[in-house]
Amino acid sequence: MQLLPRLSITTPKIFSRDKEKSSGTEKNTTENESQSLIPSPSVSETVPIASGESDIENPDNKEIQSKSGDGDGKEKIKQSSSSECSTVDIAISEEEEMFYGSERSKHPKNGCGRGSSLGQNSGASKKGKIWQNIRKTCCKIVENNWFKCFIGLVTLLSTGTLAFEDIYIDQRKTIKILLEYADMIFTYIFILDMLLKWMAYGFKAYFSNGWYRLDFVVVIVFCLSLIGKTREELKPLISMKFLRPLRVLSQFERMKVVVRALIKTTLPTLNVFLVCLMIWLIFSIMGVDLFAGRFYECIDPTSGERFPSSEVMNRSQCESLLFNESMPWENAKMNFDNVGNGFLSLLQVATFNGWITIMNSAIDSVAVNIQPHFEVNIYMYCYFINFIVFGVFLPLSMLISVIIDNFNKYKIKISSNIFITVKQRKQYCRLKQLMYEDSQRPVPRPRNKLQGFIFDLVTSQVFNVIVMVLICFQAIAMMIDTEGQSLEMYIALYWINSIFVMLYTMECILKLIALRCFYFTIVWNIFDFMVVIFSITGLCLPMTVGSYLVSPSFVQLILLSRIIHMLRLGKGPKVFHNLMLPLMLSLPALLNIILLIFLVMFIYAIFGMYNFAYVKKEAGINDVSNFETFGSSMLCLFQVAIFAGWDGMLDAIFSSKWSDCDPDKINPGTQVRGDCGNPSVGIFYFVSYILISWLIIVNMYIVVVMEFLNIASKKKNKTLSEDDFRKFFQVWKRFDPDRTQYIDSTKLSDFAAALDPPLLMAKPNKGQLIALDLPMAVGDRIHCLDILLAFTKRVMGQDVRMEKLLSEIESGLLLANPFKITCEPITTTLKRKQEAVSATIIQRAYKNYRLRRNDKNTSHIHMIDDDRDVHATKEGAYFDKAKEKSPIQSQI
Repeated sequence: MQLLPRLSITTPKIFSRDKEKSSGTEKNTTENESQSLIPSPSVSETVPIASGESDIENPDNKEIQSKSGDGDGKEKIKQSSSSECSTVDIAISEEEEMFYGSERSKHPKNGCGRGSSLGQNSGASKKGKIWQNIRKTCCKIVENNWFKCFIGLVTLLSTGTLAFEDIYIDQRKTIKILLEYADMIFTYIFILDMLLKWMAYGFKAYFSNGWYRLDFVVVIVFCLSLIGKTREELKPLISMKFLRPLRVLSQFERMKVVVRALIKTTLPTLNVFLVCLMIWLIFSIMGVDLFAGRFYECIDPTSGERFPSSEVMNRSQCESLLFNESMPWENAKMNFDNVGNGFLSLLQVATFNGWITIMNSAIDSVAVNIQPHFEVNIYMYCYFINFIVFGVFLPLSMLISVIIDNFNKYKIKISSNIFITVKQRKQYCRLKQLMYEDSQRPVPRPRNKLQGFIFDLVTSQVFNVIVMVLICFQAIAMMIDTEGQSLEMYIALYWINSIFVMLYTMECILKLIALRCFYFTIVWNIFDFMVVIFSITGLCLPMTVGSYLVSPSFVQLILLSRIIHMLRLGKGPKVFHNLMLPLMLSLPALLNIILLIFLVMFIYAIFGMYNFAYVKKEAGINDVSNFETFGSSMLCLFQVAIFAGWDGMLDAIFSSKWSDCDPDKINPGTQVRGDCGNPSVGIFYFVSYILISWLIIVNMYIVVVMEFLNIASKKKNKTLSEDDFRKFFQVWKRFDPDRTQYIDSTKLSDFAAALDPPLLMAKPNKGQLIALDLPMAVGDRIHCLDILLAFTKRVMGQDVRMEKLLSEIESGLLLANPFKITCEPITTTLKRKQEAVSATIIQRAYKNYRLRRNDKNTSHIHMIDDDRDVHATKEGAYFDKAKEKSPIQSQI
């Protein structure tokens, strides 16, 4: 859960204004520390005077006790360490203490100012005080950071001088004399360093540290190499110089971290090695039973090929043939005559180097002292197929699974990659931040309508896709270019390149118009601008100065450099993002492992120069691949590391076994005689190098693979990482440009749809957002922390770890932004929805009531009108009747 403290530090970068000023000094102090191989003077590593070995007995010395008190107070302050994402120094976690506990228990603690034994010796004599002051002075010297830098520089120089001691060193008298004096100076410096540490720490504390024991061994090697130069019979001691680079391991923390990690991940694999050894032993014994003494064959000395079995049937016939000399009855260099040779042959089969020759010899074998016949024993294919399956693939899968299991176990303990130092964890975090271009400041949209339109155009995803398509078409156009093409094709390609230059120029002009001065604040824009300038220059120069000074392919190469945009994270295709992100995040660990691989190659190159520099050039050793110089030795070792032809080099070293070399050959320019190799030393050399380099390379692959799996598992399990929170705040910037930490509730739906998975909530999402029950402040505004906590809870669900994560996120953000408490929420989205629904129901009921009342009033009015109409009708009928009666009455 290293994410928790990291988030609390990264969130203030977005919202806090006051905290940034106060922490600026700490950030500058930690981030500017050197990451070079030479230890930085700003980093201290302190060691105490051994209390059990003090020669002073002065328990009442108050002056020393006061000094020791100050030292103890300083010791209580934890050594600076760094969280993975923070530039602020924090204490090391309990998990890290568990991982580094064994190493720190061996390393002495800070003690230059300590007086555990010194402060108790108050009645010391004058000589005792002098001895005490000497030891304290020695301790201050060896713990001084500049002294450590000096020793680290001397270590690198002493290691680098070994590369000059090749077969031409006797011809370079000046360099040879300088190297001899340099060896003496380096030896005296390292002896002085060892004596100072003995005086400061004592023998017990010195030899209880494994790295100091390694330094002691290297000092002995220096002394032996100097002694070897004094007498001729002791000259073989000079070849021990190849051990001198081992001191680099103890001087630089990056090397220590990788070595510790390799030990912790590979020690549990001993059981797998034992299983592999038993499988190989079984196949080796089977090979001895099947092929012992059957790889002999009769060779034609003129052509170097095997006689057909129809001409030579057995050994006696081969030896009876006489042309200029007797025919040799030779054995194959790789055979199964004993278990040891069987193991070496199986190793070549396992590394797929020279295994075809071994397999062909086994398939053609007939019997002892019988000439081999072509594919007479074809069923022996099954032997090699079974060995590759059960002796190579099965143990390899078991070994990798055990290494991955141990890698994960220790990674969980320290919550980080075990191949990086504490400082590099901050580099890891900064590297993550560089992976996302949105971390830069957003460019404001211009107010001018035309500029605004162009701004929307160049910042749209469609425009980016069009640029990517142009880059792809340009790469395809360059693939058409061939040697010896016609003049018409050359002119067509010239105009195609000119069109691409014009299109890229238009893109540059549009971005300059839209982004204004902000155009040059983006690194990728500066790169595109330089590409356009050089492309135009490359097109115009041939017209003025001719094509002799400027090659026509110059413009194509410049334009092709834009294909890097395909790897641009966040802008290029997503498949490249998914591939490049784990690779870039594993870069710090890969660099550490590569440094260790280079050191191993350096040591073996020096060893090869001392032992195989004059080996006869045949088989795999030639004018290019040999051990005569440091560069050619490194080339040979690179070939061996990738399993490319190491069997040929071993065959050349085996030459002395078959008397194919001249032990008295004079090598011009040197006193060394002979061109024979030592088979035993060659076998040990190549086998040990293959095992060590292969083990380191496998761990390098595992680092990258585990980074891929880590990112993939987070996406699959819907777990949230710091990248998800960073993306959340990047989207938040667009919806809250004034950094008020609040957005209007009407924007919440668009904001949720703009997020990246797994926080994404695609539209229609209003119902889901209402169900989150988000607190709302005055003005229907919602705080970013409330939204983040609700979205995080939706993704991760109810969990104890989830509750801890939410509490630490909230405490970290509130600590960085205390003014948030001034805007207390007055309602929630769910309550507001309930209020809206309730208001709607009330409005509908009231409306229905009014409608019913209006209907009732209307019906009452209609009834009155009807009564009036009936009464009027009755009155009219009465008057009509009266009128009818009036003439009758008049007649009467």
